Amino acid sequence: MKKLLIAAIFALPMLAHAHGDVFEMTEMSVSEALRKFQTEETTSTIQAYRGVRAWPSGAEIKVRVYYGAQDSFLYSCEMDHATGAEEKIVCQKN
Repeated sequence: MKKLLIAAIFALPMLAHAHGDVFEMTEMSVSEALRKFQTEETTSTIQAYRGVRAWPSGAEIKVRVYYGAQDSFLYSCEMDHATGAEEKIVCQKN
């Protein structure tokens, strides 16, 4: 329990540093992952969409997009600091 508490103390500030809270970052990550899913996948894959799940993982947010009977894509999302004044979420499909 003590180790879990210590891990949370160090992990959550990394996510929240200048980006709002973990809830806001998760919401932005889900939106970006779904945008990528809709623009990069085939029409049949998009029509087979079933749902989404997201969770914090270190300094990233993981987003799993479910489609078809048992298929899914996993996206790793994080803040992009290279865009200058406007920070945005960038997701990579794993």
